[in-house]
Amino acid sequence: MPQTPPAAGIFLQMPDGTRGPFVPELLRELADGGAISGETMAGDTASGPWIPLGQHPAAVGLFEPRPEYGLKATEFDRANMAGPPVDHRELIRLANQGYPVQVPGAQQSPRPPNDVEELVRATALANAAREAPMTFAPRENRRLRDFLFMILAGDGTGLILLLVFRHAPLAAFVVMGLMAIYTICLTWIMWGVMGRY
Repeated sequence: MPQTPPAAGIFLQMPDGTRGPFVPELLRELADGGAISGETMAGDTASGPWIPLGQHPAAVGLFEPRPEYGLKATEFDRANMAGPPVDHRELIRLANQGYPVQVPGAQQSPRPPNDVEELVRATALANAAREAPMTFAPRENRRLRDFLFMILAGDGTGLILLLVFRHAPLAAFVVMGLMAIYTICLTWIMWGVMGRY
């Protein structure tokens, strides 16, 4: 009787039984997913002999340690560390001293004082010198015209709907109610809310 050639892969003893044959690509996926390890028993046939997968010739390089990646160490510029170390009591003293702060051993360029009111006053004077004075002319009030236009448009639409639904008393009643609500709300907005502003 002729011998059958071995399968193109290896068999593994998994917790739920013998599985296989596994080709090297599938072994790599199982190893990457953590389903198998170097101690998993492996064999060329489903009946054995069994050896640890880490010692099997088909698993060469399968369980090599992967390189670990991370962020490189941050390097800080130490340009401001030429002087002596700063003590927190010295920082408190300098903060209470007011402007300008002179740190011993440090080079500082003098800056103008940071007075907010003075800056605002100077900016307002500079703007007033560049711009023409503003004149406010009274504007025509168009509220009555807008109100009448919106009443005619809204209630006119309601009247057209009443003509369309003249044989349906319920629909006509709903349209009349909507017209009343529209008129009340528009009057309140135009003369109550907008009258305050």
